[in-house]
Amino acid sequence: MPKEGMIKMIEENNTMVTRAVFSEDKSHRYLLSKEWDASLANAVVIMLQAGKSNALIQDVTTCNIINCVSQLDEDYGSVNIVNLFSRLDLELDTDIDIDDFTDEENDRQIKEVAEGAELIILAYGKAQETSLCVKQRVREVISLLEKYKDKMYLIGDSKGRKGFSAMYPKVRNKWILYKAYEEEQKKESDKVAENIETPQTEQQTIEDQKSNNETKTKKNNRKS
Repeated sequence: MPKEGMIKMIEENNTMVTRAVFSEDKSHRYLLSKEWDASLANAVVIMLQAGKSNALIQDVTTCNIINCVSQLDEDYGSVNIVNLFSRLDLELDTDIDIDDFTDEENDRQIKEVAEGAELIILAYGKAQETSLCVKQRVREVISLLEKYKDKMYLIGDSKGRKGFSAMYPKVRNKWILYKAYEEEQKKESDKVAENIETPQTEQQTIEDQKSNNETKTKKNNRKS
């Protein structure tokens, strides 16, 4: 029993497990993984270009991502941060050679973490609207993750605007997530429904034609 006048306290402890994957020459960072509760679901955040964080150092962007993922409505206990461009020692420009900024291992890492994730957040912002190279790279990555589109979300705000980067000032403290391909998935669902109905319509047409032919045959027999 605490002594009179003592303040009651609650102590919280947490161990953050960090994993960083680099190329041998450390010119590329392919993956930065942060885990604070292994019993909870995993999220993937796809950024534009790899930053300075490693197994020890955390930059502002990494801290912000951890804060925002941990505050999502669903409980997440880890996040895998990957990038469209894994190169560390070159600066992105509007006119670049994509092969200088990413490679096959980056694609492999992106695909691997996406497969095991409950949630994929496209947090690279709107750079593809002003850069053809970024636009091409976005297409490559989305194509690579085609079968995971149902897990893809965009960062948005309370007004319904979406497609922001993780560090956009108006959303950096708390993310509201929106389905990235909701309209496309609805069209696909409608198409599937039409395909299910089509065979029934075709079958009905065949039966109608058969019935008409039988009727014609009977009339011709009567005339004979």
